[in-house]
Amino acid sequence: METKRVVVLGVVCLLVLVLGITGACFASETATDAYDAVFTVNIITAFPELNLSAEVIQGLRSRGMGWGEITIAASLASSSGKTLDEVIAMADAGLGWGKIAKDLGVDMIAILKVIHNRLT
Repeated sequence: METKRVVVLGVVCLLVLVLGITGACFASETATDAYDAVFTVNIITAFPELNLSAEVIQGLRSRGMGWGEITIAASLASSSGKTLDEVIAMADAGLGWGKIAKDLGVDMIAILKVIHNRLT
């Protein structure tokens, strides 16, 4: 069981890292704006039940949240029936994504499947 958690957390960390590296490849402000627009639309489209807007997502980006964090938070909200704001509040309170998932009764493997199925 502990090995599964380590693997799952490793995969989540890898996802966040890949998203971060991909973002670093865009040097110009115009390219970054286009990149942000694509990710914003992808997240809104992937989680229609959350009724997200571009303003909400860009607000999270302005707070310093990465694309991977936003995707994980949206996945947790979607999988648990909570709102994105409720999940973000848990993270703001200092809980890690694994602890948030556990507290919400969501299996992290389910989160990875949600991310994979909705964003591919």
